[in-house]
Amino acid sequence: PDSGNAGIGIDGIIFDGNKTDDDNIPGQWGVYFRLCRNLVIRDCTFRNAASDGLTLEYTRDSTISGCIAEGNVKPGIYLSGCDRILVTGCQVHNCVSPIAYGIALACSWYCTVSANIVSGCLNGSIGLTRDCRFNAVVGNSIESIGVEPEPIGNYDLLYFRLVQRPGRGTEPVVSGGARAYGA
Repeated sequence: PDSGNAGIGIDGIIFDGNKTDDDNIPGQWGVYFRLCRNLVIRDCTFRNAASDGLTLEYTRDSTISGCIAEGNVKPGIYLSGCDRILVTGCQVHNCVSPIAYGIALACSWYCTVSANIVSGCLNGSIGLTRDCRFNAVVGNSIESIGVEPEPIGNYDLLYFRLVQRPGRGTEPVVSGGARAYGA
């Protein structure tokens, strides 16, 4: 059902999660949107969250552009159950958790992740997990991470972990049989 969260624009805001080392404070997202459509998030900063910097869940037909996510414990940008999201021109730096990707998609379809810069994230740069299909990951720059791409089979789908390729950005990687061009 339509939640009524449509046509929202957020531009040029700094969101600081002000995380601490206190284990008694539960992990919290920096910014969390659920059940939105036609959401535009542009030129914002998401930093120091005790969990994900920016999370979109069950959101569709939306754009994240020119944003910075830095120093968050888990992914800088996380899409779950999303459809037709464009993530472009963003920078994600220094995700703290060893299990966090810089940009992560789970159960998301027809999304495009292009022209982003990801650096210093311990687990890898861009992760497509749990039934991601028809997504394109093209022309991203990946820095300071460490190992080669590693596809891992799971229920006849692939998980992709795209990480450091010295002197190169990401090549087109597509989940579930779609095609990507222009790397």
